[in-house]
Amino acid sequence: MDYPLPRAADVPDIDVGHLDHPSPSTEGGFKGVGESGIIGAPAAIANAIADAVPSIGAELTSLPVPRERLWRSLTAASGRERAPPVVSK
Repeated sequence: MDYPLPRAADVPDIDVGHLDHPSPSTEGGFKGVGESGIIGAPAAIANAIADAVPSIGAELTSLPVPRERLWRSLTAASGRERAPPVVSK
């Protein structure tokens, strides 16, 4: 009770400004904004797949890995043809 959470009335007004500095090294001057948080996710998924499937000899070396491609790789490596699994979304 001694340290309450700040409320909207406690936060000062914020002035937002926009500075435009195009990148000299890309066509159109585009720069990335905030992508660093998503860079690791595709690699982590690919590594999880790579760690999970070597026992049957499946190999995936590029992204993206849609479930159809993963299924084809797994069935080709195992030599069995079955219907693809049903995955709920």
